[in-house]
Amino acid sequence: MRFVGILILIFIPAMGMAQRVIVRSGEHTDFSRLAFEFSDTVEWEMGRVEAGYEIRIHGVGSEIDISKVYQRITHERIKNLTVSADNSRIMLDLGCDCHADAFEFRPGLLVVDVKEGLPPVPSRFEADFNSGELSESQKSNTAVIEQVTQNAPESLREKPVAALPLRLPIEHVPANLYSEQFGGNSDVEPEAPTNVVEMQSEILRQISRAASQGLLNANVPHPIQAKSNDHKAGEISEDLTALPSPKPHINIHIENSIDREFASLAERIEMTGTGSKCLPDALFNISEWGDEGSILAKISEQRSIVSGEFDTPDKEAVLGLVKAYIYAGFGAEALSVLSLFDLGLEGNDTLVAMAQVVDDGTSGYHVKFTDQIGCDTASALWAALYVPTLSKQASINKASILGNFSQLPAHLRKLLGPGLAQKFLNIGDLDTARALRNAIARSPGDAGSEYILLNAKLDRVRGLTETVERTLEDIIVTDSSAAPRALIELLEIKLQKREQVEPQIFATAESYIFEQQGTKVAAELQRLIVLILGQSGDFNKALHALYELETYESLEIQTIAATWESVVENLAMNASEASLLKFVFSAKDQLIHQHISRMVRRKLALRLLEGGWPVQAEMVLAAPQSPTTDDQVILARVEIQIGKAENVLERLENVAGDEAAKLRAMAYEGSEMYLDAAQEYGVLEDDEKQVIAVWRAEDWSQLAIIGSKADRAAANLMLSKNLIGGEPTTTISGTIAHDSSLLIKSEAARDSIEQLLEEYPILANEAS
Repeated sequence: MRFVGILILIFIPAMGMAQRVIVRSGEHTDFSRLAFEFSDTVEWEMGRVEAGYEIRIHGVGSEIDISKVYQRITHERIKNLTVSADNSRIMLDLGCDCHADAFEFRPGLLVVDVKEGLPPVPSRFEADFNSGELSESQKSNTAVIEQVTQNAPESLREKPVAALPLRLPIEHVPANLYSEQFGGNSDVEPEAPTNVVEMQSEILRQISRAASQGLLNANVPHPIQAKSNDHKAGEISEDLTALPSPKPHINIHIENSIDREFASLAERIEMTGTGSKCLPDALFNISEWGDEGSILAKISEQRSIVSGEFDTPDKEAVLGLVKAYIYAGFGAEALSVLSLFDLGLEGNDTLVAMAQVVDDGTSGYHVKFTDQIGCDTASALWAALYVPTLSKQASINKASILGNFSQLPAHLRKLLGPGLAQKFLNIGDLDTARALRNAIARSPGDAGSEYILLNAKLDRVRGLTETVERTLEDIIVTDSSAAPRALIELLEIKLQKREQVEPQIFATAESYIFEQQGTKVAAELQRLIVLILGQSGDFNKALHALYELETYESLEIQTIAATWESVVENLAMNASEASLLKFVFSAKDQLIHQHISRMVRRKLALRLLEGGWPVQAEMVLAAPQSPTTDDQVILARVEIQIGKAENVLERLENVAGDEAAKLRAMAYEGSEMYLDAAQEYGVLEDDEKQVIAVWRAEDWSQLAIIGSKADRAAANLMLSKNLIGGEPTTTISGTIAHDSSLLIKSEAARDSIEQLLEEYPILANEAS
C-alpha cells in the first residue's frame, strides 16, 4: 500500500498539469505565420468573424501561450491575437486587407498563414461563424448532399468534380431484395449485413465531410417519380430497367495535390515528351520482388537455385536474384550479378538503372530512361530517382511519382524518399517534397536519421531556424550516415546568420572531410569551411583552405570561382591592411587567373589604391577579361599615382562622367597643360580648382572674369603693368608726376598682395 501511495503522489501532480502549447510566429514578405504545436493530432476548424478569423480547437485542454508571438511579427497583419479562457477558441483580429489559410504541416502541428489580398474562391476558411454557419464537422450527411451542388461555384456546377451515383428512392426498392439471389420467395426479408451498413454509413460520412470542405460535388440524379400502384409488393417496375448502369470511370475526385492528377488522367499516357514509349508498370513492380516481413529471405532462396544442372545458370533464377537484391536495397550486388552472368535479361537496362538508384540514390543521365519522367506509369518515379537533378522546365508527372512512391515497400521509401524529396526541394517544389515526407512518415518503425534530416530541411524552409539547429546537432551527435549532410545544413545556417562557428564543429567537419575524401559531401564541407573562414576574417586559413578546395574534381569551376569571389569580397571590405597585403602577395597568380567578377576586382583594387599600392591594384584588374569602362577609370587613377599621367588621356579618351573628367584634369595638370585642366574643372563646376589652374596658366584675362575679388585685383594689376609709362621727362614736374604714378601703382599692388595673402593663407605661411 505504501508503494501505491508513492505512485499516486508521483503521478497525480503530473496528471493535473496541462500541456502548454507555445505559439511560434514568423514574419515573411507577403504573409505572417503562426504555428501551434500540440502533442498529438487535434480537431480544429477556422472561419470568419467580424474582426477577422476564429480558430476552434476541439477536445484539447492545453494552455495556449501567445506571450512570444509579437516578438517576431508586427501588428500590421495580425493586429491582435486573443485566446478564450477555456483555450478552445483563438481570435485573430486583422489589420489589413488579408485572408487566412491553415493547414496541418504534420500531425499535431497546425500552421496558420495570414496572407495579403483576397482569399481563393472557394475557400473553406471563409465560413461565417457569426451567422451560425455550420462547420464541416457539424453538418449532417443529408444536408451536405442536398446543399453541395447549390453552394458550388458555377464552373463546378457546369462540370462537376465528382459524380456520385446514388441509391434508388426507397419506394422503388423491392420488398425482398435478396429473394432472387437466394432462389426462393421467403416471406422473411433478410437484413443487410451489419458490416455493410456500417461501411455505407462511413463512406457517406467521409463523402459528406469532403463535400463540405468544397473538395467534391455531388451529381445527384433526378428521383424517379412513382407511378400508380400497379405493381405488387416485391415487384420491380419495368421503368427501372431503363436506368443506366454506373460507368466504369472515376466517380469521386478529391482535390488534393496528389489525387487531382490521378482523376484528370483517366487514360494512360503512352508516349513520352520525346516520342518514345512509356515503359510499362510490370517492369517496376518491385513490391512483388520480395517479402517485406523478411527482406533477405528472397535473396537466399534465389541464390540457391541460380546454378542448374552442369552449373548452367538458370536465367529466371538470375533474374529473381537481381530483383531480390534490388528489393533489399543492395544495388551494388545486383549490378555485380548482372555483370557476372550477362544473360541479356528481360528489361536489363531498367534493372541496371534501378540497381544504380538503390545503390547510391542517383546515377547519371541516360535519355532513354530519363525522358520517362513525364509518363503515367511507375517509370516516372524511377526516372526521377535516377536523374541527379530535376528541372523546373521539365514535364514531371508528380501524381504518378507520388502514387507509385506510396506503393513502395516501407524500407525502400525510407531509403529513397529523402533524396527524392531533396530534388524537389532544390527546384522549389515544397508541396511534392512534403508529400514524399508524409509518405515516409506512414512507414512503420523508426523512420531513421535521413527522414529526420529531411524534416529539418523542410522546417528550415518554414523559418524554424532554432528548432532546425537543435535537430541537426542531434543528428551530428549520433554520427549516423546522415551526420555529414546534417553538418552541411548546420554550417549553411551559421553562414547565413553570420554566426561564429564553435571549434568543435570545425573539428567535426575536418574529420568528415578526411573520412570522405574525394566525395561531393567532403567538397561541400570544404567549401563551407572556406566561406566561414572568409566571413570571420581569418584570411590566412581561408587562403589555405581555398588551395585545398581546388583539388576537388567533383566541384565545378564556377563553384570554386564563386567561393574565391566571396572570400576576396570579404577581404576587400573587412581585412586589416596587413591581412590584405599578405593575402594579395600570397595569392598573386590566383587573383590574376581566377574567374572573379569585375565588380569584386574593382572593390579590391580601390582598397589597394587607398592604401597606396597602385601596382597591386593594377595587377588585380589585369584579369583575362577586357577592362570595362569602370575598370578604365580605376586604371587611370593607377597611372596618375605611378607618374604616367600622359597615358591617362588616351585611356579616358571616350569615357564620360565626372570621375573621368576629374582624372583628365589631374592628367593635364601633370603635363603642365593648365588651361585644359581649367576647362575640365569648369565642366565639373569645381570653381576653386579651376581658378588655381588659371593662375598656374597665367591667363590673367580669364582670371579677371572667374576669380574672386582678390584674384580679379591681382589679374587687373598684371594686365596693367604694360600701361606704366616710359622714362620720365627731364623736367621737375615730369619727374614728380612719374614718381607719383609709380607710388599709386605700388600701393595698388600692395593692396592686391595683402588681399591675396588674406584669401590664401597658405601663401603667407610659405612667405614666412
